[in-house]
Amino acid sequence: MEESHQNSVADPAETLNGAESASSASITSRAYARLKDDIISGALPPGSKLKIEKLRKTYNAGTSPIREALSLLTSDHLVERIDQRGFRVAISGTYLQLLKSRYIKALPLGR
Repeated sequence: MEESHQNSVADPAETLNGAESASSASITSRAYARLKDDIISGALPPGSKLKIEKLRKTYNAGTSPIREALSLLTSDHLVERIDQRGFRVAISGTYLQLLKSRYIKALPLGR
């Protein structure tokens, strides 16, 4: 019976690493959501350079969560990765389609 009690005690290092991982994921999720909102709202216009250091300060997040969020936005075609230069807001049709759909949804039904 004593063995089963010892096996149920979690290793503090494992618990801490799990908490850090979950915390990092939520920071990434928040950065992703805020960046996406800013891109779709036009606060970050097409072609804008997305500098990691500025984004870290603006979104109060570390370098890794910001890079992960930008990678996710690249998958969504809202951000473009420029080789050896970083990231920028996409200029592609996907972004313009999003803006157009937001505009159409905002129109009164009678138009």
